[in-house]
Amino acid sequence: MNRSEPLSVGLDLTQLIDTSGGQGRYARELIRAMLAVEPQTRLTLFVSAEAPADLRREDWSDGVGWVRVPLRVSGG
Repeated sequence: MNRSEPLSVGLDLTQLIDTSGGQGRYARELIRAMLAVEPQTRLTLFVSAEAPADLRREDWSDGVGWVRVPLRVSGG
């Protein structure tokens, strides 16, 4: 696909926490696949303070934008 400008995509991962299980795995693989298909895509990830710490250690983490949303997911 030819584009004059890269595609910009925002992903709401604010519900992603350490216990997200399969949903967390899916989100990580979706990001990897999107960047493999369109490497110039500008991804912005919206995460809560409770996002898994290892999310920023993924091999794609330096190539995306991060926005921390002031939101509590786990309650309490």
